Amino acid sequence: MSTKIYQAAVYVRRIFKDLLCPDDTDLSSLEQLSIISQYLNQKSDVEYANAFTDGRSQKQDSVLNAFQRLMTQLEARNYDCLVLYSIEQFSNSMEENRHCLLTLFPMWGIRIICVKENYDSLESGDSENNYEKLKFLLEQAEIAEKSRRSKAEFLQKRSKGKTARTYCPYGYLPGPVDTADLIPDPESKHVVQYIFREYLAGVGLSQIARTLTANNIPSPSKRKELRGYKFENTVAAGYWHPTTIKGLLKNPVYTGDLVFSSYRATMYLSLRDETIRDMAPKHVLKNHHEPLVSREDFEKAQFMLKAEEADRPPRTPKGEHLFPKNPYRNLIRCSECGALMLYQQRNTKGKNPYVIYMCATGANKGAEFCSRHITRFDYVDNIVRSTLQREIDLANKLYDELQNNTDSTNFAQVEANYKKQMDGYLDETRTINKKLQKLHADFTVFAISPEEYYKQKEILSEESREKGLLLTEAIAQLRDYRAIFTLDNPWLKLYHDKVLPDFLTQTISKSYIESILLSPAEEVTIVLKHQEWREKLLEGMKQHKEITE
Repeated sequence: MSTKIYQAAVYVRRIFKDLLCPDDTDLSSLEQLSIISQYLNQKSDVEYANAFTDGRSQKQDSVLNAFQRLMTQLEARNYDCLVLYSIEQFSNSMEENRHCLLTLFPMWGIRIICVKENYDSLESGDSENNYEKLKFLLEQAEIAEKSRRSKAEFLQKRSKGKTARTYCPYGYLPGPVDTADLIPDPESKHVVQYIFREYLAGVGLSQIARTLTANNIPSPSKRKELRGYKFENTVAAGYWHPTTIKGLLKNPVYTGDLVFSSYRATMYLSLRDETIRDMAPKHVLKNHHEPLVSREDFEKAQFMLKAEEADRPPRTPKGEHLFPKNPYRNLIRCSECGALMLYQQRNTKGKNPYVIYMCATGANKGAEFCSRHITRFDYVDNIVRSTLQREIDLANKLYDELQNNTDSTNFAQVEANYKKQMDGYLDETRTINKKLQKLHADFTVFAISPEEYYKQKEILSEESREKGLLLTEAIAQLRDYRAIFTLDNPWLKLYHDKVLPDFLTQTISKSYIESILLSPAEEVTIVLKHQEWREKLLEGMKQHKEITE
């Protein structure tokens, strides 16, 4: 039987320019056609029949002439396959996309291929699955389109300096007509100029902060509060901090430039805010508003700040080299209240540093809710390590016994007993089924009365159900036996042939331990993983030894 050859209509068009972001790719029609041709060369059952191209840069409300001709040809069944570069580049409207791809084309029996998404409705079997994959791709395309619209509108506003801000930088006020404008604040602009002037004169950050605080100059947060800005989770500071002074000195807004993305372009979890700010891409609008300091003074201040940072020795976090990281995080709980145990660092007057676990309820709420009991970390760590080592040793021992006795008589005897029990239930079930057949034959030839037939049938059916349940239970027991007494036992696979490192990590601890309970009497209860498999294996091995003896 020959394979059907599909006649493909190829459609390509440009993304409408009014929603295009600078970092988005906008392939030309020829580039899209080239990519589609290379893709179809790998399809032996698709023949490139015709191409429909809307090659000009289109706006959202533009008329797509080639698109209309394509729809007419598809409705006339001149082609039975449609090839697109991307789902989002099919129609100007996502609603029209959804209607055509999910309703019209399946009704017309048209195969759908999208090169960018690597989607083929025929090969993926999506046409037989109510086009679930195509629905998902359309949802993703709609999300991408909304994101591109929002981003394009933001970039357009940002290029004109009209982006909305929740607050103005210290030293400025929002414009009376357009809040995106910045005008100097007559009450705080002199403070900014004073800070730059004093710092360039050689006065330190701490000294400037103390002077401003002593003269009752409102801090930036206090100034926001006076202007009506409400703080939800913090309180406005009534004093100046050296970090605040440093932030003002580093802000290029005081030179008249408006800088976007000055702090974060994305979240780098391993970097500090200052590093993120230096790495983040920035968009600058030169001479956006009236400056408060000259560019020369600003550059001098930056040079002095960098020189101070270079001379400052790197600071090691307190106690980082003394105390280990908590390897049992979120595993240790109080046996009385069930709360997590706090991991705290302690020392004796700077000597003999050590780490403890303390009940969070007792520490935070008081002794009336739970006792504030304390347990040393090294005590818990020794018990956990010894318990894990015993578990590993036991797993190695049972593994060797199980491996050596896999084909021995005792294992075979237990499995044979399960099989014998199953065969007995199966024979009884077959006997009952034969009785039912004979009973039905006697009733057919009127050898027994209807009352007797239904009475005997109910009795035999009940016996058949009971034997069926017993047979199912025996099969489950044999399946559990084979799952337990094999080298693939989950407990054996977890603990066999393992070596504990010198220092346990959180990943290793969570792979072995379910939870650890600490009592006020320093009793440590460890719940290990897969203990049910361990108990079944130990009980079974004991039975094997009794059978052997």
